Amino acid sequence: MKGFFFFLFLLFPIPVFGIGVSPPSYLLPWEPGFEGDFTYTVINTAGRPMVAAVTVEGNLAPYITSYDKEVDMPGGSGQFHFSIKMPQEVDLVGFQYAKFTITESNPETKGTGAKTAIEAKLRLEFPYPGIYATYFLSCPPVNVGDEVLGIANLRNLGKETIKDATLSFTFMQKDGTIIKSEKIEGITFAPGESLELKQKFETIGLPAGPYTMSGKFMYDKTINRQVNFSIGTHDVDILEHSENIEKLPISKFTVKVKSRWKGTISNLYGGLVVNGKEHKSPTVTLKDFEETTLEFFVAGDDLVQSGEKAKITVYFDGKTKEKELAYTLTEPKAEPEPEPETEKPMKRQLAIPLNTTTMLIILVIILVAINGYFLLRKKTSKEEAKNTPKEEEKKTITEKKKRK
Repeated sequence: MKGFFFFLFLLFPIPVFGIGVSPPSYLLPWEPGFEGDFTYTVINTAGRPMVAAVTVEGNLAPYITSYDKEVDMPGGSGQFHFSIKMPQEVDLVGFQYAKFTITESNPETKGTGAKTAIEAKLRLEFPYPGIYATYFLSCPPVNVGDEVLGIANLRNLGKETIKDATLSFTFMQKDGTIIKSEKIEGITFAPGESLELKQKFETIGLPAGPYTMSGKFMYDKTINRQVNFSIGTHDVDILEHSENIEKLPISKFTVKVKSRWKGTISNLYGGLVVNGKEHKSPTVTLKDFEETTLEFFVAGDDLVQSGEKAKITVYFDGKTKEKELAYTLTEPKAEPEPEPETEKPMKRQLAIPLNTTTMLIILVIILVAINGYFLLRKKTSKEEAKNTPKEEEKKTITEKKKRK
């Protein structure tokens, strides 16, 4: 029986389930002598009792105390509790981490991948010596006539106050031609402080299309940033399409379409005219500047070899957009010829593909047969043992009669 179940386990391994952790990460503030407590909740999704253990690694590990080395989880979830205590001074700068690896300490399965594990992180940002700042620039897309908004996010990550800094915004066309520039002066912020500064620009008279916003933050150092954005219009662009199409009984023709609008375009669909017949695509909805692919299925006999063009009309929000599409019709790829059948040995002809269920049934039948064999043998042995004395007694009586 033991051998049977071991063999069965190899054929049908127990599925490996996972565990979850919440939250996946912490970001804690830094201050000299910082102390705090935090908790990770471990979620048991294995559907069986589990004991979870935790290990802590990373540059912050020496400052962390774990109150729970293991957590018993009969089901549901469990919690690991920790505390962190930082000294007044530490030789660390920038983002530093502690990595918490939570593993199942009593896995029911063995071998590679059988031990469930998940990771969580704690991050703490340390100041840089002297004066140090970070600067990020963004500019959301807008539609024609709307104001453009440049957004600068500044952080003082140094140990000293930044004073009288300057921030400039430059609104440009895609080719670098300056439309307008604005400047903010006298920026002052303390260590650890963050600022979000915004600058508006008018777009009246500007056509839809791609534009650029550049920015420069000047303090003891200079940081340059640049981002691209779009000024949208309520329209779509017809992009690439299927250029080589196999002539099949039903051929697939695709056309990629992109929204030029910051907003939703509803009920968009395409009408593809090939050889005088129109084929329609399913209806879709596009969000901000989103792309999609329209699919058409055309009968092979409707595709013309002579180089005629198809015509696509895109319908959306009561508007249309048209374009002619050139394509090349190709012959379908020849399917590989089947290998000639050859006579196979009887064993191969009688071979039956075994799936998991079939194998399990066969193993059960073998087990029952083996068990029945041993029971029958045991019964036969008992009967032989029972009959043996009678035969010896009979033999003794016969010998006595001969002597007389």
